[in-house]
Amino acid sequence: RLVGADASHAWASVWLPGEGKEQGTWADLDPTNNRAAGEDYVTLAIGRDYADVSPVRGVIHGGANHQLRVAVTVAPAPKMPA
Repeated sequence: RLVGADASHAWASVWLPGEGKEQGTWADLDPTNNRAAGEDYVTLAIGRDYADVSPVRGVIHGGANHQLRVAVTVAPAPKMPA
């Protein structure tokens, strides 16, 4: 299991420029799990920092204690008929 697999966590996309005539490419890196992000990752938002992609926005009225609870299950999509 991956760290943060059942919770909200982030990874970074970095631009790797190419040399000569080669085009650059984006690399998705997950420092929490020390690996590249793969097909088992689901992008929900893209932003420059947490303020751009916060899952909760607006004004919250009530007590000072709030907690985000997240549960995530990733499964392969069924194969499409040819």
